[in-house]
Amino acid sequence: MSENEKLIEAVTEIVADVAELEVEEVAPDAKLEDLGVDSLGGLRIVAAVEKKFGIVIDEAEIPKIRTMPDIFALVERHAPEAT
Repeated sequence: MSENEKLIEAVTEIVADVAELEVEEVAPDAKLEDLGVDSLGGLRIVAAVEKKFGIVIDEAEIPKIRTMPDIFALVERHAPEAT
């Protein structure tokens, strides 16, 4: 499994947990809103991602997170060796 695949898997597991969904229900291109994730859920995802990858996400970036690809890109920017 590539580093990128590991990152996608880890982030998908976090989102599935917060959204109370099965991992298989979280498409890699899904909108968080479509997964039932509200703003509080978004903050929980950010906190879990920060903890998992040992990164700090600037508060100004948080409102820009609306899709799974947004989260993947954010983690990659802050922790290229994220896995």
